[in-house]
Amino acid sequence: MRKTLTAIGSSFGVIIDKPILEVLGIGKNTILDLSVEADALVIRSQPQRAATSREEFEDWARSLLVRVLQASEESSADDLADELGRFEQALPLFVPTKTARRPARTTAHDLQAWMRKVVEQLTAQRPPTPKPIFTREVARALLDELADARGTFREITAAQPFAQASPDIVAGVLWFLLARGYIELHPESHTVRPVLERMRQQGRVPDSLPDSLADSFKNGVTLLRLTPLGGEYLHELRTSV
Repeated sequence: MRKTLTAIGSSFGVIIDKPILEVLGIGKNTILDLSVEADALVIRSQPQRAATSREEFEDWARSLLVRVLQASEESSADDLADELGRFEQALPLFVPTKTARRPARTTAHDLQAWMRKVVEQLTAQRPPTPKPIFTREVARALLDELADARGTFREITAAQPFAQASPDIVAGVLWFLLARGYIELHPESHTVRPVLERMRQQGRVPDSLPDSLADSFKNGVTLLRLTPLGGEYLHELRTSV
């Protein structure tokens, strides 16, 4: 498989297809380790120490399952013992007690069966996905506005009536577009930009607008510009039914 880099804000990224992520047990909350070996860029998932939400715990479970499946009979108990212990301690918070107990025997086969059961239980109990607070119509109206600026920064506020949406919804759309690199902030942004960059460095950009930034989006004026990736997304919005 060959890939090209995709512009994300002022940086570049590689889009990894969902089937590959599922095979590797990687989710958006998985901590990744990037290293250079000879002339290759190597990406490995790292052992996780804790989970603060169900979504993080599901990502942890899938990643751990992949590593349990890959572990040999001899190495499974030793290499994964510490992480399995932390995982087992957190498990009762998310699944029934019966499932939470790890089998007394820790052979590779037993661990695999137990981890499969845990992942199946998590999936079965997953709450319904809430409807997003933004709409495609609002996103298109906002991106159309920035596209008219032809590569320059434009003042945008959530109070502007994009697709007749409320400031709350417009603020949600702005965050969605920023988080995915469809639009970028002016370099002199001293409120939102530092927070967003810090989240990206930590690999933890939430889907919903953080409460700490809500007032800045709803009441302030933000200088924004359309990115090349945003131009592609706008084309998709314009051509989709």
